Amino acid sequence: DEEQDRFVSKMSKIRQEWGAWNFTDVYWDDGGRGPRPVVDFTKTHYRDVPSSSFPDGSWQTDKEYTVAFIGEAKALVDRVKEGIYAEYGKPTKKADGTAMSKEERVARDAMWGVDHVDGAEAR
Repeated sequence: DEEQDRFVSKMSKIRQEWGAWNFTDVYWDDGGRGPRPVVDFTKTHYRDVPSSSFPDGSWQTDKEYTVAFIGEAKALVDRVKEGIYAEYGKPTKKADGTAMSKEERVARDAMWGVDHVDGAEAR
């Protein structure tokens, strides 16, 4: 129990510092409908199903689901990148709590060979 408590405490601090995957499918919570409907992929060669074949309620037809999922996925990628930068001594958030300046981020990204397409600035 003590070991578990230490682990939970440690993970809580990590989640607070770095964030965590926080995606939930509200389909389950909305009236207890059970599993989402799915299309039968076995009837289409190479599983290349036309979008019109997806039944209403499938995640592929649910804009709220896909927007939320993609948002969580992008946040996960950002956390992984930040973890890598921190591991190599170049975190965006410095040990004193301040953030890297734009110039520092640009220099770090140049060192790592990170290119920003379409004039997008370093985040």
